[in-house]
Amino acid sequence: MRSFLTSLSLALALAPKGIESFYVPGVAVKTFTQGEPVELKVNAITSKHTQIPRSFYSLPVCRPAGGVKSKSENLGEFLTGNKIQNSPIEVRMLQDEFCRILCQTKPLTKKSAKTLDLAIRYDYHNNWIVDNLPSYSIGHTAKGAEGKRFGGGFPVGAYLQTAVEPPKSKKAMRKKYKKISKDKNGVAYVYNHYKIVLEYHQPDKSVSGYRVVGFGVEPMSINHSFAGGYKWDGVSSEGIKVPLTTCDENKSKAERHHLSIGEIHSEGQRVKEDETILYTYDVVWRPSATTWATRWDVYMHESDNGTKSLHWLSIGNSMFVVFFMAVFVAAILVRNLKSEISGYNTLMIDDDLEDLHMDGEEDSGWKLIHSDVFRPPTQQPMFFCVAVGSGMQILLTSLLTLVLACMGLLSPARRGSLVTCLMVLFMLSGIVAGYCSARLYKAFRGRAWQMCTIFTASLFPGMAFALFLFINTYTAFVHSSLSIPFFDVLIVTVMFCGVQIPLVFLGAFFGYKQATVEFPTKTSTVARAVPEMPFYFNPIAIMCLTGIIPFASSFLELTYVLEGVWSGEFYYIFGYLAIVTVVMLLVAIETCIIAVYWQFVNENHRWWWYSFISGGSVSFYLFLYCINYFNYLQTSSMFLTYILYFGYSFLMCAGMFLAVGSVCAMSSLYFTMKIFGSIKID
Repeated sequence: MRSFLTSLSLALALAPKGIESFYVPGVAVKTFTQGEPVELKVNAITSKHTQIPRSFYSLPVCRPAGGVKSKSENLGEFLTGNKIQNSPIEVRMLQDEFCRILCQTKPLTKKSAKTLDLAIRYDYHNNWIVDNLPSYSIGHTAKGAEGKRFGGGFPVGAYLQTAVEPPKSKKAMRKKYKKISKDKNGVAYVYNHYKIVLEYHQPDKSVSGYRVVGFGVEPMSINHSFAGGYKWDGVSSEGIKVPLTTCDENKSKAERHHLSIGEIHSEGQRVKEDETILYTYDVVWRPSATTWATRWDVYMHESDNGTKSLHWLSIGNSMFVVFFMAVFVAAILVRNLKSEISGYNTLMIDDDLEDLHMDGEEDSGWKLIHSDVFRPPTQQPMFFCVAVGSGMQILLTSLLTLVLACMGLLSPARRGSLVTCLMVLFMLSGIVAGYCSARLYKAFRGRAWQMCTIFTASLFPGMAFALFLFINTYTAFVHSSLSIPFFDVLIVTVMFCGVQIPLVFLGAFFGYKQATVEFPTKTSTVARAVPEMPFYFNPIAIMCLTGIIPFASSFLELTYVLEGVWSGEFYYIFGYLAIVTVVMLLVAIETCIIAVYWQFVNENHRWWWYSFISGGSVSFYLFLYCINYFNYLQTSSMFLTYILYFGYSFLMCAGMFLAVGSVCAMSSLYFTMKIFGSIKID
């Protein structure tokens, strides 16, 4: 699932070398003998412009002789839209193939031609797998230099636009691109020839075994023709034996041959109605010094290649902000509070309480609200406890997941492992949610503990599950691979009802069995009126503005995270993310404490929701950043694209709001108990 929640970690002590890459491989080593079959699998085709994965066999392509069979291994693969299946391409260890005919499709119908045309227009990419390695894309520059792209697979085809009148404004340009599916200007060419490059390594020269350590595909578009003008119906076995005039029989020459853009114009395979497509492929084996244990490094290093300085700039920016805020807190809060508490306690010893209250100069500020500061929230105290419990659950889940990722236990070779880990840890952390909400609700003298526990168990999980069901139903109607079967939906439901809810009730049981939290001051019967404050101390404005500072300390890293979530890029540099998120959390806590202290100074004792929203307001700016990134993706005008992107972005931001808001609220509670526990009140 693309709901990639912002994770928190205590990994500040990670060494730079460990930050770059470290993982434990998620699959067993496979060694192939010469001539042994090496299975090539196909995954769902994806596009960053639509965010809607589709089955590879939804396009007019060649199918396996024995039928299409699913190769998916875990629930996480289904939830993330991975639909791994077998393929008709035959690969054998160390056996090269040259221009081998795969199949010829039937004449394209109007529907199939449109389907393939739209897939090319929306820049869909194939995602193939060999020995659990995803295919990287091989291309060439205008000067003939070979280039590789390791994230996102290789394109289905090329869409070449003809000369059209340029839009007169940016709005018209955006509108034109959004409706590219209806644009008749341009020609779609399908890549129907695949040059499969496989790299192998022999670990021991004395053993006749080889391991696959690299897998790339260079796609080409060729309008194939048979020698002698032969016309093949795509069924008879005779057609496979007829040579192709578009393939050079000299293999060494073909090894160096790559189609240019001009050749694609003249000889490429166009997509149009009643056209047949002949698919062919090459297989090239190349020796490599890369070992099996390090074959994933090129995928993970690509996301860090050339951007290491930017990551450290992000960390430096975060460190500067947290240092500045720490100095600010020390200069204002520590110095002022120490002098005020010392002076207040001295007066309490020398004078009686009545004389002190008659002293207008001393009886002012935050000390006046000591009998109201621990009063339960006036609005929705139960929901506040539910929000704190849910936030702590998300916080612990994110913490443990990121720790496991930094340790390398969530290998990229195990597709869907990150989502599976998040689900399992979230359900197990339900006991923490129940415990925290119960302790807080008991401190508020709440009586409807059953209702509080039920809301805690169903607030965030229920919201996420409802969104998931809606998207899953919608994607099923459009035949997207993102939709999962009913049986898997039932498994998720059983996990939620049979694990998540009972653990929340178990945690609530232990929470209510604990002694009631004792606050340092007594609460009066009648609440003190909150004086009118200047406009620059307006609680609503400050709650919204406090999120800017922690967001500013982490926004540089957000671009790489969003690229990993929405653009199909590999993001496994969790060490950088761990440092940035921990710093962001510290800045949010410091900012929230300062904001709460300012409210106390202005005699405002309503701080519970204020602290929660002030800390969680960083998620508001994250959502605005997601909106800006949506324009960067140049997405299609499909309604489902908007639902997917903004639905999961909202879910991610809601989780961040609860997690950061809850930790800031509890930090503010600790701060409040400390300062009011330091003054002497009769």
